[in-house]
Amino acid sequence: MSRREALGSLCTRGIEPWWVREQEALLGLSCVAARAAPHADDADIRAEALVEILRELVGRIRHVSHGKILWIVLGLEEQYLRMSSAEERRRCAGEAFRGGERPVSAGTIRQHHEKRALDRLTEMLLDYEHTAAAARHSPLH
Repeated sequence: MSRREALGSLCTRGIEPWWVREQEALLGLSCVAARAAPHADDADIRAEALVEILRELVGRIRHVSHGKILWIVLGLEEQYLRMSSAEERRRCAGEAFRGGERPVSAGTIRQHHEKRALDRLTEMLLDYEHTAAAARHSPLH
């Protein structure tokens, strides 16, 4: 499974620990291991590290439509994670889309906007991975 597909799975399931632990393509990132250090072998701690990274990355774009969608659909805040389904989170994201003006349906969120938002998050995560790797290999580190 690709990293993009793994992020898509988290949109469907939310960031519940048992789902995050199944996303090996994401848990295998060196930035996740670095964040989890010195307990990088512990799947639970790696899962927590991944969620922290996702919160930070999505938090950077939370003021734009894609960030709002991801924050809600991934369940990066407890009130959204407690929702019963991805459909309910997508419906809520559709209501928040465009600042609450002209809401869109959950289906439109899933089929169109969520895909672009996930593409953007995948790019951000890979950039973060490269930056973290470069910092670890820096002569000053």
